[in-house]
Amino acid sequence: MTLKTWKLAGVIRDAEALRDDFGGWCARTGAGTPLEVHYSQVRRLTALLEGLVKSILKKLDAEDIRSLCEAEADILSVRRVWEYFRAKLFQRENPMLNARLSVADDMAWCLFKPLLDAARSARAATSDVQEPPLVYFNGGASPFAVARHRAFEPHDVDREWDSELFGDVLTNLPLPVVGLPWNQANRLPSMMCLAHELGHVVEEDFGLRDEVEAAILGEVGEERALAWRRWRREVFADFFGALTGGPAYVLVLASFLFDETARLEEEKPNPMSEYPTRHQRVQLCRAVLAAQGHSVARIQQAWPLELDGSYGNDSAWMSDSVKIAKALLKLTPTTLGAPLAELVGLKRAADNRVRQIAEDRVGKIIPDAPPKDVRELVSAATYAFDKDPVKYTAEVDARFVDQHPRVHPAGTRSPVVVSLAERTPLLQAERQNADNQYAADVEAGGKLLARYRERRRARQA
Repeated sequence: MTLKTWKLAGVIRDAEALRDDFGGWCARTGAGTPLEVHYSQVRRLTALLEGLVKSILKKLDAEDIRSLCEAEADILSVRRVWEYFRAKLFQRENPMLNARLSVADDMAWCLFKPLLDAARSARAATSDVQEPPLVYFNGGASPFAVARHRAFEPHDVDREWDSELFGDVLTNLPLPVVGLPWNQANRLPSMMCLAHELGHVVEEDFGLRDEVEAAILGEVGEERALAWRRWRREVFADFFGALTGGPAYVLVLASFLFDETARLEEEKPNPMSEYPTRHQRVQLCRAVLAAQGHSVARIQQAWPLELDGSYGNDSAWMSDSVKIAKALLKLTPTTLGAPLAELVGLKRAADNRVRQIAEDRVGKIIPDAPPKDVRELVSAATYAFDKDPVKYTAEVDARFVDQHPRVHPAGTRSPVVVSLAERTPLLQAERQNADNQYAADVEAGGKLLARYRERRRARQA
C-alpha cells in the first residue's frame, strides 16, 4: 500500500465516521426519544454539513496528493463546525442538566413559535427561519445569543482554524444559539433572561431592524438620536424581555444590573456604548410594563433610583424611554402582520395568575393552579424567589422544575422538516416540503465548499 492510498483510505473513513455521527444524532432525536424536540434542528444542520462532505468527496482526486491533503483538512473543518453544535446537544444527555435545558428549550420555543406562525401567515417566513435557538450552558459571565447568519468561533482549537476563510460556512448555518452562564443552571428564575436573548434572535430572524430603528428614532430628539441608534439592539431585546416576561423579567434584569446607588447615579449615557445606562434599561422596561397595565410598584421598590423622575439633570432621557416603549408596542412589523404585544405579550391577568401559583408552590407539593405553559412556570419561580430568597431553597426550585413535564409540548418543533419515515404521516404537501428543504440544505452545503475553496486559493495565489 502506498502512502497516497493510505491517505485516501483515511479521508474516506473520516467522511464515513462523520456521516455515521450525523445519522446517529438523527436517530437519537427521532420520534418518541427524549430529545425529539431537537430533531428538526439536527436534521437541517446535518443536511447542510452532509452537502459539504459530499462535495469534498466528489471533488477528491485520488491520484493527486494535494487534493488528498485538501480533502483531509476540509473534513476536519466540517468536523469542527459539527462539534460546535454536537457538544451543546450532548449537554442534554447529562442527567444533572437535561431537565433544566428542557425548560430552556421550551421557553425559547414558547416565545418563538407565535412569531414564526405569524410570519408564515403573513407569507414572510423564509426556509431559513424555522428552527428555534439551541440553548446551552457555558462559562461566560452573562447570557448571549449568536443569531442565524452570524459567524461564530467553533472551538478553541488551534491556529489552523481560519474563521475568516471559512466564513461562508459559519454564517450560513441554520441554527441560532443562546448561551447561559453555568451559575444559572441551578436557579430556574434565571431562565427569564432567555426573553432578552430571544429578542436578539427575533429582531434578526424576522427582519425587524429597520422598522425598530425607525420607531425609536421617531421618538427622540436629534441630539440623542446617535445614542439611541447605537443602542437599538439592546433596547429591542430589553423591550422584548419586558413584553414577554412581564415584571418577572424586569426583576431578573434589575438584579443582574444592580450596583451601589452612587455608581448607578454616576453612570452617564454613552453614544459609543452598545448599551444604554443600567438605569435607562430599567426605566425602559418599567415603561413597557406600565403601558401594558402591569403593576410596577415592586420594580420601583427593588431598584435604588427613582424611575418616575428625571435622569440626572435631564428629563429628556426618561421621556425618551417612555415614548420608545409606547412606539414599539404600537409597531406592527411587516413580516409579522400584527403588533408584538398581540402575538407574545404577557397579559396582566395571566401575570396575576402566575403570582398566585408562586404563592402556592413554595409551601405545597401540588399547586392549586398549575401553570399553563413554561413561561408561566418560570415566572412563578421568579416571584417565589423574589418573595423570600431564603425560603426558596434548592428543594423548592426542584419542585418548579418537576412541574415542567406537565407543560412540555411534545413532538418536533418545525413541521416542515420532520422525519418522513419515523413521524406520524403528514399531508402530501408537507412531505414534499420536507424533501425539498433537505435537498436544498444539501445543495447549499456543496455550494459553500466551492466558495470556501475559491477564497482559500485566492489567498494562496
